[in-house]
Amino acid sequence: MRICQVINSLSSGGAEVFTSQLAVAQKKLGHDVFLITYQGAIDEKGRILNKYLTDNGVIVKHHRGFKKGSYGYIIAFLFLLRQIAMIRPNVVHAHLQLSDLFIFVVRKLLFFYDFKIVRTLHNKRRAARLSNSVETSMVTGYDSNVACSDFVRDNYENTPLRKHLISIPNGIDLSESDKLKDLTQEKARRLLNLPQDAIIFANVGSMYLSDNAISKKNQKFIVEAVDEVSKHQDKFICLLIGDGTQRSQLENDVNTRGLSEQILFTGNVLNVYTYIKAVDFFVMPSIDEGLPIALIEAVCSGKYAITSGIDAFIPFKSKSVKLLNSFELDEFVNEIRFAISNIYLCRALGIENISYFRNKFDINITARKYLRLYNDL
Repeated sequence: MRICQVINSLSSGGAEVFTSQLAVAQKKLGHDVFLITYQGAIDEKGRILNKYLTDNGVIVKHHRGFKKGSYGYIIAFLFLLRQIAMIRPNVVHAHLQLSDLFIFVVRKLLFFYDFKIVRTLHNKRRAARLSNSVETSMVTGYDSNVACSDFVRDNYENTPLRKHLISIPNGIDLSESDKLKDLTQEKARRLLNLPQDAIIFANVGSMYLSDNAISKKNQKFIVEAVDEVSKHQDKFICLLIGDGTQRSQLENDVNTRGLSEQILFTGNVLNVYTYIKAVDFFVMPSIDEGLPIALIEAVCSGKYAITSGIDAFIPFKSKSVKLLNSFELDEFVNEIRFAISNIYLCRALGIENISYFRNKFDINITARKYLRLYNDL
């Protein structure tokens, strides 16, 4: 089968990582796989993903020199149109809303070619800039609309369109974490210049405001919680892994509270698994998620986690993943204190559940489910 995976760009985002790993998994299963972007690799993580793809035999096609604005989007669309016409795939699989729209129109124009179109919805938000009629036409025009989790399928914002969605949970390439299986926590901390005697927990997430001006990853809530925890406990560090326009505001808040020794900002990192190895547990009090790749990576590496109670985290609920009952600060603070005070128990619980989560979120299982879907269309 000839498959085109299409996404806006290659970068550090969870959807971009998933799409790349899905393409590689499908290639390893014996298919001809292309990955096409209209913005290229836009950061260092994107360039690493590009190498990961090409090293594994996926043919990557980037539009160079993308510029925002009407003219730039027209050129990007024409690039995608030309690539699909040249490749003549059996299936085009789109990711993220603008790519979804472009591929929908591409098939309208290439009606004389016989290929199927599939899209993955990576969050519950409806297409922000499309009218309801256009969005409805796009959803019904796709051969399959796949939510990345049951939560996204059941909570998609455009309620009447939910009936058109199916669910295939995202997964990760477990071989990427296996490359560091011999890296101990002690060695990882030495590599990252982190103290050996501190309890370290982390959050991984972008630091941007969403379309409705909320910070989905809720790092400010983490800062508030650390401020409270630090009043009674020391010898701990919280790593905020990620970057974005809200970072400077978060850093100012940390400095104002006098927490610069307790909260460290790493920026975007090239290999998150080194950090996963180094830390003791994760905190993810997100307000909104699809199916977070960062948490999948953490639990598949045997880490305990504290998350918000939103439905997106329900697939992770277990002895090693504590879902909060509310966004009350006291509850979050108490759970962090519990994890710090019972760190050996939390470590053991995380390790105990490795096999469960690896079987649940293996990209090879996800890839086979998509291939069956393609064949059934």
